[in-house]
Amino acid sequence: MTPKHYAKSLRLIAEWYEHQVESMPVPYDFTGVVLYWEDEKAQAAQAIEIAHALGDAEKVHQNEYLTIQRKFGELYLKFLFKRGAVCTRRVVGKEEVPEHIVAAYTKEIVEWDCHPILAGGKNEESKS
Repeated sequence: MTPKHYAKSLRLIAEWYEHQVESMPVPYDFTGVVLYWEDEKAQAAQAIEIAHALGDAEKVHQNEYLTIQRKFGELYLKFLFKRGAVCTRRVVGKEEVPEHIVAAYTKEIVEWDCHPILAGGKNEESKS
């Protein structure tokens, strides 16, 4: 999808919401997330380009990921990169971690039957 197609799709969603009743729920988190997994060698250059294009962007480091994000109105646009592809790992110290044993327990294995609610009103069953 091109940026123009994406923008058009967002406008269509906005137009749909403009014609709904006030009680229509809005997404809890309508964050636009763009993932970069395919070419790790190109990710560093892409991250720099995106950071410059976003201007006043925030960098968030979490686990193995680097997110470059900017808030637009009430929504965030986030670009998620593999941290190892765009950052240089540096060991700055060491700490001892005590042994931690998790006690055995029974875990339920479940399936969800959503019935016709997710079938567009048809009398079909759907499992998710």
